[in-house]
Amino acid sequence: MDESQLESFRYFSPFSCEEFCKSIDKYLSFQYIPCKIELKAKEYFVNLFKNEDDYLQIGAVGYGGIFPFPHSDDDFKEIIDFINNEYGNISKMVLPPFVKVNNDFFNKVSDKYSISYLETAVLDLEKYKQLSDSMFKGSVRTDIRYSIKHNVTVRECTSEEDIEEFYIFYKETMDRVGSTYYTPKQMLKELIIDKKAACLLLACLDNKIISGSIFLQNKNHVFYWINASEYKYRSLRGNYLILKTAIDKAAEEKKKYFNFGYSHNDNILKTKLGWGCELQKYFVLNKKN
Repeated sequence: MDESQLESFRYFSPFSCEEFCKSIDKYLSFQYIPCKIELKAKEYFVNLFKNEDDYLQIGAVGYGGIFPFPHSDDDFKEIIDFINNEYGNISKMVLPPFVKVNNDFFNKVSDKYSISYLETAVLDLEKYKQLSDSMFKGSVRTDIRYSIKHNVTVRECTSEEDIEEFYIFYKETMDRVGSTYYTPKQMLKELIIDKKAACLLLACLDNKIISGSIFLQNKNHVFYWINASEYKYRSLRGNYLILKTAIDKAAEEKKKYFNFGYSHNDNILKTKLGWGCELQKYFVLNKKN
């Protein structure tokens, strides 16, 4: 099953794209194991990763996936049992949004895995193309206009020098929010410049970069992945103008969904819903004990 076939699945996210998975293997503490399984005359593809503890995960950064997703709970259990027997123990599975299952679907593996779900905020781009920014709350439209009024412009990153400049205040932003982890700079350069698997949009004031956001992308989806701002320019709302630009770009490129991601608190969620997003469930399975 090649990537063009995988991309036909509604739930095939940018996190499952081959180029992104290979970058995870190259720069992060995971080994990528592309896995093909034949079950009842049907072929399944699973993007497996082995973590530092030698346990397997379906999905390392973001979502993982089984493609096509099995129609029955029996088939799902058989696939998981096969992987556990042939490759090693699966410690975690993060399944993507748009897989049409509920909690009961996982009952046959619930003796080994705890089942939970999270929600991600997704903007339907087909709907956006019809309604435009009337989908946004008034406060969002005001912030976009404020940024434009104060001469902020947005352009796409085209050079490693842009990434070097962005990375300075990316690290400052991570420090400010208490993060102890930085996505490696070389990984970003490879994804953005070499592989075109991600796009970095930069907000500028008088040619000075003041904020930037990185979006992962594939045929149907855009994922809002990394965002950072130079602190003293945050009041200019550059990130709002970046997001509006990214949404318009995705709609023009005939993407279907713009995924804002999981929200760690209610204030962040409220901001995302202000862009006209709806919540989509995704399931997380963790090995017990």
